[in-house]
Amino acid sequence: MFIGFVLLVVSGIGALIQGASKSSPENVAKDAARFDQELRTAVGKQDRKRAEALLRQLPKWPPRDSLLAATASLMELRGGTAPAAAVDVSPHFLEKVNLRAAACEHAVCLVAVRMLAARLHSGQTRFRSLSDRSRAALLDDGSEMDNIISSARAVHRSLTDMITHGPGRSGGWALGLVGRDLEALAIASANIVAKGELR
Repeated sequence: MFIGFVLLVVSGIGALIQGASKSSPENVAKDAARFDQELRTAVGKQDRKRAEALLRQLPKWPPRDSLLAATASLMELRGGTAPAAAVDVSPHFLEKVNLRAAACEHAVCLVAVRMLAARLHSGQTRFRSLSDRSRAALLDDGSEMDNIISSARAVHRSLTDMITHGPGRSGGWALGLVGRDLEALAIASANIVAKGELR
């Protein structure tokens, strides 16, 4: 009787461990569609730890580090909107910040899934083994990610300036700065999304 109970407990623990390993980042990275779904869920929930764990499963090609940095910058930007709302920064304005950040997060996911799909399809793990055209496209994605990083950080700084000066005292200069930086975010994400559209 006791042995049966022990076997039941051990098999239950084994099933739990096996179930947990199926959702490990390493296993998720074997299926591009599942990777896309899990990355979008992590980003949507602002689960930085899970998003970074998934992104680290991508091949060590140039855009990977930029994807990690862009994800961190966008999550910091979105996380900063709650304190801004507490000091009476316009909810409409903060909604624009969140919408632009969400569009950039969509772009991050597109690039990450393209990278994974390229690795799974080509069977290549080394960047130099890819064709010239593929390497150029990935380098271009990395440049767009760098634009997203710098724009997200600029919006974050401008929003901090607006908070410290007070929305009423900062006047038009702060709105102008944040608006300019939000436009740069929009352009960078639109460039990435456009690469995925059929022409």
